[in-house]
Amino acid sequence: MQSKESVEKKKRPVLITLAKIVMWILASVVFLIILVLILIQTAFVQNFARKKVVSYLEHKLKTKVEIGKLDVKFPTAISLQNVFFEDQTKDTLLYGKEIKVNIDMFKLIKNDIEIKEIALNNIVLEVKRLPPDSVFNFQFIVNAFSSEQKKAPKKQDTSTLKMNIDQILVNKTRIVYKDAFTGNDMDLTFGHLDTKISKFDPSHLLFNIPSITLNGLTGYFYQLEPLKKSIQKSVAEAAAPPEHYLQLQNKEINLSGINVNYKSEPSHTNSSLVIGSAVVHPKTIDLKNSIITLNNISLDNSNIVFETNSKAVKKKPVDTTVTAPTPSMKLISGDINVKNVNLKYDDSSAPKVPSGMDFSHLDVKNLALDISSVNYSSDTILASIKSASLQEKSGFVLNNFTTDFSMVPSGVSLQNLLIQTPGSEIKKSIAISYPSLDAIKKNMGLLGLDIDLENTKVAVKDIETLMPSMKSKMASLPANSSLYVDTRITGKVSDLNLQKLILRGLTATDINVSGRITGLPDSKKLNTDLRINKLETSKQDILAFVPQKSLPKSISLPERLAASGKVSGGMNDLYMNMAISTSSGNAKVNGTLKNITNKYKANYDVVLNATGLQLGTIMKNPKLGVLTGNFIVKG
Repeated sequence: MQSKESVEKKKRPVLITLAKIVMWILASVVFLIILVLILIQTAFVQNFARKKVVSYLEHKLKTKVEIGKLDVKFPTAISLQNVFFEDQTKDTLLYGKEIKVNIDMFKLIKNDIEIKEIALNNIVLEVKRLPPDSVFNFQFIVNAFSSEQKKAPKKQDTSTLKMNIDQILVNKTRIVYKDAFTGNDMDLTFGHLDTKISKFDPSHLLFNIPSITLNGLTGYFYQLEPLKKSIQKSVAEAAAPPEHYLQLQNKEINLSGINVNYKSEPSHTNSSLVIGSAVVHPKTIDLKNSIITLNNISLDNSNIVFETNSKAVKKKPVDTTVTAPTPSMKLISGDINVKNVNLKYDDSSAPKVPSGMDFSHLDVKNLALDISSVNYSSDTILASIKSASLQEKSGFVLNNFTTDFSMVPSGVSLQNLLIQTPGSEIKKSIAISYPSLDAIKKNMGLLGLDIDLENTKVAVKDIETLMPSMKSKMASLPANSSLYVDTRITGKVSDLNLQKLILRGLTATDINVSGRITGLPDSKKLNTDLRINKLETSKQDILAFVPQKSLPKSISLPERLAASGKVSGGMNDLYMNMAISTSSGNAKVNGTLKNITNKYKANYDVVLNATGLQLGTIMKNPKLGVLTGNFIVKG
């Protein structure tokens, strides 16, 4: 019988032998892993793998696939170079120089996709959906790989799948997108796109992209007439609410070297955008409620062209689909700074005016804006304009424009106003109010005015430029003449309170009037209570502003005239106490005139003191001659 000691001695060699075997196995596994890691990074193995991948894809997709080089740097990066994918119509789907992905391969074991960087270099992607097919040209790839999943007995649980992308780099990459069913036609080339991504959750449409840098974007985006969808499909798409709303967070967008053209056949618009430099610093982007808040925006060295045909309106079929209302877009911004921007607007359906500013064919140069506290929505615009300047092809020059601007559903207001041109200066405040735009279209008397202008100067040249229809009427005025205004007017058009109205300038105009005017715009209801402190003007100035048809043909205005006194009442009962001095004689009038627009019911009770009044010249009747004397006119 063996002793206990001898048994223990026999066990030790067995344990040692087992330990050695385990060590050799572990060493072999480690050696094999190291060997695989070394071999997988060699050109021979990677070329072998490349051929296998190409063969597999061609067999799986039934199309031509080319991969010039496969470069694997385990465990951090995979690079596909000189790639080519063909769609099932034998047309190009994708080709280019390099697709590179920096990925943590170890985390893939834990169902965690951790991508440090995706880089596209010299890639061309062509996505198309053209008749007679109703699917995109990449759908066959989706179908090929989804077919295996359909055969699987159990549905794969992807709820724990995590995906994160830190950075996307795009260099000299072109994207072609043609969809005849929606009418979208796009061809864009990216010079350089660099994005930093801190949160990437496509399953919940949640993305946090702190910065986007885009340089050298060129190409076009056309919205053509789409092919008609079936009514059932349209209703189904319209009625289906989104499962998730896109949630986008961003801190900076930096754009430069942008040259993009946009055209829309349905809306008859064509525009081009050339951006030298633009920087946007968003604060919050709430796409669910359509609210975008920005810290600031800057735009420099850019050209914007917008062309339209406002009269080319096509009849559209009545859409009876009932959809949930969506909130209108609202933009809130801090500072907006624009420098050296050229802007063109052209409405091809509108005729061109021969001179002056043509608001249907604008050509603005050197536009500069400095705006803060902007609040924009479909019915409200609030902005503090610190400065603005521009030049227009008509010759109009705006040196400076500052104001606190407000446009709300009930009116428009310009407070702290300053407008400066080479010949004009308008300052203080202007405000108009109304119940609604439809209401004042029906009754202009409801329009409210609150005008407060101090030491304001308006050049005749600017009036002729901004109102070309006035040029022929004001042709007799000196080219460098101006109108000086100092006024305070409040109330509605139907009930105006003229606290003061002082006008000076032109050739010989000097007016100082205060009082009240009611009944406008209906001349039959016109009623005045005016104190004319001073009224001096000339025939030349009157004809420049008063429509010629409003003056009786039987009256010839004196070359110069002056008046002072009081006027009250209306066309049916007018009281006058006026002293009138003209180049055709002088007169004092005190009395009442009733029903003066009706030659059968007109009634006069006036005391007239005339001195050398050339009545024949004024009434264009030489038989009347010159009137001098004191008269009491009744009847």
